[in-house]
Amino acid sequence: DKSSLYWLLRFIKDSLIGADGQTPLECTVGNTRRVSAAIEEERDISGACFAYCSDVYLPRLQMVHSLYHNDGELQAGWTVFCRAGKCDPLSGLLELVPVRKEFRENSLRDFIEKALVPSTLTS
Repeated sequence: DKSSLYWLLRFIKDSLIGADGQTPLECTVGNTRRVSAAIEEERDISGACFAYCSDVYLPRLQMVHSLYHNDGELQAGWTVFCRAGKCDPLSGLLELVPVRKEFRENSLRDFIEKALVPSTLTS
């Protein structure tokens, strides 16, 4: 709901943005789609036009978000590390900025297991 999103974005803005040496947020890529054929207004984010949109899961924040980028290699199973860019809790805006990526052999499988199996069963 909007209240939960507001407080999550407020936490990001207060705790993660602007901190010197900000630790990038780990994101697991679930799906990537090409949006370059979409009208420019739909793919123009912060004055930059992007070719791809990925659905990413941020385990630290326990949320799913969209990541706009120009990296055609970034597909399901990849891990991308992003810093939090613009964040406005009142409008629900969170801009993720990719810093680096890596392919982890079992990252998608591990993500699914963590999401489906309660941590008390795996401890």
